[in-house]
This record gives sequence, structure tokens and C-alpha cells, in this order.
Amino acid sequence: MHDLAKEILDFAERELTIANHVRQQAKGAHKQTMADLQRARSSLQALRATHVAELKNRDKDIEAIRECWSKLADLQLKIAKFPSGISTQPANALALGDEDGKAAPDENVEPRALVVDTANTVNKILHKMVSADPDDLEVPAPLATVDLFPLGAPDTAFERLSALLTSLHDALTILKGWF
Repeated sequence: MHDLAKEILDFAERELTIANHVRQQAKGAHKQTMADLQRARSSLQALRATHVAELKNRDKDIEAIRECWSKLADLQLKIAKFPSGISTQPANALALGDEDGKAAPDENVEPRALVVDTANTVNKILHKMVSADPDDLEVPAPLATVDLFPLGAPDTAFERLSALLTSLHDALTILKGWF
């Protein structure tokens, strides 16, 4: 009987040790959870304080803008009372705009023609340099103004002329290497 009582006592001590160990782990987990909750609470309070400060600043800005608009409206009313002396003649303004619009393309005709002539000349020279027979009377198809200045593509003339001049430069470089 004594052995049985000793076994029961040993078993109870082991159970008590395990229970104490589990309790200590639970206590540590509880402390960790409380610390995490405290950090989260502090973060939320700081976030709330920042948010409230930003809302106050926004309200101040809105009020300042509201005051500016109010002053502007008052000034516009005061200014509207004074005659400006400016008279508008819509038909005359439209006629002037149409005349300016018609004159603008005429101003570009000569420079565009010069660019087209230059591109065609470079194209002919390049064709003569590259062709096998320099005495060949064949000439490449001339470029028209529409080819270099199509509607909606403002850089086409620059790109085409640049490509022709680059090709001419390359051909001259090759030719220079022969002599």
C-alpha cells in the first residue's frame, strides 16, 4: 500500500509540475498579448491624433479658400460697376481671325518648298552615288510637299530629310575611304 501511495504521490507531483509549466507558458503568452495590445492601442491613439490634426488643418485651408473666394466675388461685383470702355465686335474679330488663319499657311509655303527642293536634290545626288552607272539618266521619284508635310505628322519632314542626309553622309564616308 505504501508503494501505491508513493506512486500516486509521484504521479500527482508530475501532474503538478506539468500544470505549473503550462501555467507559466500561459502567463508568458498573456504578457506578450498584453504588450502587443498596448502597442496597438498606442499606435491607434497616435494615428487618431494625427488624423484629427490633419482634419483641423484641412478645415483651416477650406475656410481660407472660402474667404478668398468671397473677397474675389466682392471685388468682381465692385469691378462690374465700373465701365471698362472696351467694346466687342464679334463679327470683326472673327474676320480678323480668318484673315490670320489664311495668311499663316502662305508664310510657310516658301520654307516648305525649300525643304522639298533640298530633299529632292539630296535624293538625286545619293541616287547617282549609289547607282552602278553614274551616267544613268534614271532619277528617283521626286518627293512632293504632301510627302514631307502630311497632315497630323509634324516631324515627317525632319525625319525624311535627316534620313537622306545621314545616307548621304554614309555614302560620302565610303567614297572618301576609296581615295
